[in-house]
Amino acid sequence: MNELPEEISLIIYSYVGNNFITNKSLYTLIKDIRDNFNKNPIKLYYRVTRWRFPRKWAGERNIINRFNSTIRPNMKVFKTKSIDISNIPIGILKDDGTIYPSKFLERKILPKPFPLYDASSIYINTQGFSWSLYTIYSKNVNRCREYVNIRPYLGPVNTWIMNNN
Repeated sequence: MNELPEEISLIIYSYVGNNFITNKSLYTLIKDIRDNFNKNPIKLYYRVTRWRFPRKWAGERNIINRFNSTIRPNMKVFKTKSIDISNIPIGILKDDGTIYPSKFLERKILPKPFPLYDASSIYINTQGFSWSLYTIYSKNVNRCREYVNIRPYLGPVNTWIMNNN
């Protein structure tokens, strides 16, 4: 393991994560790169969506049967906002710059997400609303790719993200 160059070891680390046994030189390289991102965090741009049932349904009946009704929730997409990321895994970064966010990143942007209705139930409560991510991207894709390499995320990601193009 000591014969591998640091660049190749860093590529292996980006695919395996903390399951990779590192040597001292690779550890110091990763630590230096992470310190650089702590001093100068990545800026991610995102848009959120609010899902809500129409008011006529929310006022007349609170609970409806989703199999007998053609009701659908309304979607409202809000303006682009930005967030600085320095110490949590982003998720998966595609070649075009689209990010499929990790659960940690979603929880940082949307602190208490809850589903609009439970998929296992046939009944829907039409009062209330829910939030989801519409799009999330970085303008500096190369720097974001470097960040993803030193903070790999191997868990499930949200693939219901729109491309920013």
